[in-house]
Amino acid sequence: MNEQTEARDVILALRSYSERIDEIMTAIADRRSITSQEKDELQSKLVMLKADIKAAAKRKKVRDNRDPQTSTERAYFEPALRGASANFRVATNSHPITSRWHSCLYDVNIDFSYFLHQLEKQYPDVQ
Repeated sequence: MNEQTEARDVILALRSYSERIDEIMTAIADRRSITSQEKDELQSKLVMLKADIKAAAKRKKVRDNRDPQTSTERAYFEPALRGASANFRVATNSHPITSRWHSCLYDVNIDFSYFLHQLEKQYPDVQ
């Protein structure tokens, strides 16, 4: 795998996490209340997101395979996931509005955004 492909894989993975976080943040932004069904859906999304971040942080790679970790994963993906995992402090069974979901997700997304920006700056032609 060449550097461009490695960078593209990491960029796409980090973008995917960031987009999932943005989706949840948008759903709760400026809301004072939500329905029980909305709460359940958001909690389900948060559970899946948190589990995916924890699993990726543990394996330290984009893909769950036997291939060795690439230098791009080591430099960008691993630290982004490690930071996001450490900052993911909100309980998945808490209420999206009355708990600090928005603040927590913002902090988690900062971890992804920082490394994503650095990687995109280094590989501007990779999309």
